[in-house]
Amino acid sequence: MALADLVVTGEGSLDAQTGHGKAIGALLGAARAASVPVVAIAGRAEPDAGAALGLRSVLTLVDGSTTLEEARRDARGLLAARAETLLESPGVHPGS
Repeated sequence: MALADLVVTGEGSLDAQTGHGKAIGALLGAARAASVPVVAIAGRAEPDAGAALGLRSVLTLVDGSTTLEEARRDARGLLAARAETLLESPGVHPGS
């Protein structure tokens, strides 16, 4: 973690309970201790879940333009598109 500039993680669903009892909770703790920002790509997320967890950014597959059924049919393509968007986002990278 000490060598990382950014951590990218994934979750099926981000909500108030995501950080409790899941691997992402330990990941977030380690990243916080090392002052490394964490971003997530999730299937869906409750409003403000990313901020409550301390994530720098959250991108979801299900959003205003993509339904749950569409996300299930094209998860691979949507993940690739969200990852590309994430990497192009200036506010995601440390120092930006």
